Amino acid sequence: MHEAGDAEAAFQRGSLAEDAGEETEARRWYRQAADAGHTGGALNLGRLLETEDEAEAMRLYDRAWADGEDKAAFNIGRLHDNRGDLAAAETWYGNAADKGNAGGAFNLGHVRLDLGNTEGALEAWRHAADLGHPKAAYCVGVLTARDGDEDGAVTWFERAADEHRDERAARRLGDYYRERGDTVEADAWFHRADAYSRPPVDVVSLSYRAGQGE
Repeated sequence: MHEAGDAEAAFQRGSLAEDAGEETEARRWYRQAADAGHTGGALNLGRLLETEDEAEAMRLYDRAWADGEDKAAFNIGRLHDNRGDLAAAETWYGNAADKGNAGGAFNLGHVRLDLGNTEGALEAWRHAADLGHPKAAYCVGVLTARDGDEDGAVTWFERAADEHRDERAARRLGDYYRERGDTVEADAWFHRADAYSRPPVDVVSLSYRAGQGE
């Protein structure tokens, strides 16, 4: 129990150092946490090491994945993706998606599309949408429309607009109804698209720092 507490303390000190811009100090504490078996320490140290020692970063991600960390699988997939190894990227994004990682499921869809597997891409993006990824439903709508199922695409565009305020989805819906002569519904969707293009007043001063694998 004492060792677990020491590992967590080291991890927290690493986080504080990183937030303060003290990367060398952050690395030292993250490594101490990782060496004591802290999954977050291994994950964060790997992230900091990626640009200068990708092999070491990969080993750290492997260690975190052995502990069941979905973000580690995402990061391994991303490194393979960046190298152009789509087969390996597909495997690791799939591992992340199976653990409930929305980013993994979303990227899996893109990799499968690059590999020519449209049905597989749709399956991955549907999964990503169910996991709450903000761009997945729109992507399903685009592919569904491309396949000629405009009515089926509407369902996904509506979901993207309703759940994630997706401006592109709202404009696609406006176009859909305008082409069918329903100007009232079309104007309503174009109005929503304009509203979605403006940030909500209550979050305009806030920022979001996206985590790796999210």
